[in-house]
Order: sequence, then C-alpha cells, then structure tokens
Amino acid sequence: MDEEEQRWSQPLTLQQLGELTARWLEGDGWSPWNTGSPPNSETAALVPQLASMNRSGYVTTFSQPGVDDRLGAQRAAVAGLCDEDVADRLAGLSLNSDLVVITHYPGVEATYEIPISLDEGRTFTVWPGACPADSMWDDMHPETVREIAAAWQVTVIDPQWGREVKLWAAVIDALQRSEAVRGLIRPQ
Repeated sequence: MDEEEQRWSQPLTLQQLGELTARWLEGDGWSPWNTGSPPNSETAALVPQLASMNRSGYVTTFSQPGVDDRLGAQRAAVAGLCDEDVADRLAGLSLNSDLVVITHYPGVEATYEIPISLDEGRTFTVWPGACPADSMWDDMHPETVREIAAAWQVTVIDPQWGREVKLWAAVIDALQRSEAVRGLIRPQ
C-alpha cells in the first residue's frame, strides 16, 4: 500500500475526505472508489468548482456538466455529503432559484428516479436517490464509514437541460457566502 492509499485508509473526517477528494480531482492523488483512475473526462472543466466545493464542506460523490447536443442532453448535477449547516445552505438554493435541491437526513435511504441524461430523446441516466453509507465507501476505515453515515446527503440538479454554469456558481456562492439563504431544513 503506497502513501496515498494509506491516507485514505486512516479514520477521516468529512473535512479530510473533502481535501483528499479535491486533490484527486486536481490530479494530485488516488481515490479508492475509482481504483486510482483520474476523474471522467467530462469532469475536467468542472475541476476548479468541484475542488472548491470539497474544500468548503461539501464532499462531492457525483457530478456531471450540463450538455445539450443533437444526440443527447444532460442536466448539470452534483451530489455529496456534508454537515447540517452546509445542507441548510444548499437547501436555500431551492428557495431563490429554479435549482432542485434534495436533502436527506443522516441514515435515510430513499429511492426515486430523476432523469439527468438523455440519449436520442430517451432517458439514459437517472439519479437514484440517497445511498447507504456503507455502500458508498465500504472499503474505508470503519470510523470513516461512521462519519459518512452521520452526514447529510444533498443533491443539486439544474432542471434545465444543457445549462452549463448556473448550478456551479450557485452552489459555490451558497457554500462561501457568510449570509447565504438558509433552507431551514429543520423546523425552528
């Protein structure tokens, strides 16, 4: 096991997971869920935004850019893990924009299907809902899996097919602005 693999095998906090994920996105590291492979080529243009999200408390587990061409289309989408404060900031996006934000309390598993890509006008990929923590990173240290299980799962989807920039700018703004709109995901 090399040094990078050893980093991932230690007990990690969400903040540490975010930093390791940002480094992997930037090409400086290894990731256990991709067996050391680099991010998908369509992710290249999103690396600065995704790295920023990961360093701002939102550990991304999935992303895709908005794409619209003659054969298919994609909705911009990002999913990740975070604490309640970050989940509340992201939930606020659904109050002041047309972005769809789905928040899941820790430990919640939910199955639903939201089409996020098309191929020749037919659904090609769906977002499946919240995943159990032990299925996401089951090869991680048990304390890391507990940290993941205690995290909120938040997905942000741009409902407009092919829109390229709105989601990324809005998520980063919500994460970094000190007075972000709150979604008030828990009643006061």
